[in-house]
Amino acid sequence: MSLIKISPDILKEFYLKCSPDESTPTLYFSPNRLIRWFFWLRLEVIIKLILKSMDKFETCLDFGGGGGEFLPTLSRYFQKVVLLDLNTERASKVVNFFDLKNVDLLEKDVFHTDTDNEQYSLIVAADVLEHFIESEQVIKILKKKLNKDGLLITSLPTEGFSYVILRAILGIKKPDDHYYCSHEVELMLEKAGFIKGHRVYLPFKYNIFALFSITVWTH
Repeated sequence: MSLIKISPDILKEFYLKCSPDESTPTLYFSPNRLIRWFFWLRLEVIIKLILKSMDKFETCLDFGGGGGEFLPTLSRYFQKVVLLDLNTERASKVVNFFDLKNVDLLEKDVFHTDTDNEQYSLIVAADVLEHFIESEQVIKILKKKLNKDGLLITSLPTEGFSYVILRAILGIKKPDDHYYCSHEVELMLEKAGFIKGHRVYLPFKYNIFALFSITVWTH
């Protein structure tokens, strides 16, 4: 199994031991098994795309990596992994629990990284770009941080009809900071010079019914 899943009990324990933070996702340890399965499925698809698309596993940026759920998996494959987020308190507990010696945590705003020279062979942006009003500016920064042959992998909510229905069934409110749907962000990526590669829609094959669009980008 290429994806390392963290027990929901462990993630919930980490969450409760940290200071309150509404921006850190709790869906990975949701009491609803379907929700948990679906959110881990996104990461499972991403790691499969990484292994399929890359030859060299050098440096990886987990952009907006939240509670660090993806870190044990990324750490297994890459020489160095950096998680960038506004709050890394929960991610630090994952790093310590799994003893991830090749993982660094950067607790800062992406706009404050624009001047550093760090570059990566892969950037993972899993359901994060839609949260920025200034998404176009963020995309330009991420492009600077990719090395010449680097890849960007995005997971984005479609915000389509299926999303509306599922939220109604599960009683989940659309986050106030979901400013864009997948199509809008993908247009920004193409405008910035990213080239669309392999794509997977989840959980359905076709975009009209899909909840998430997961895409590999070159530049």
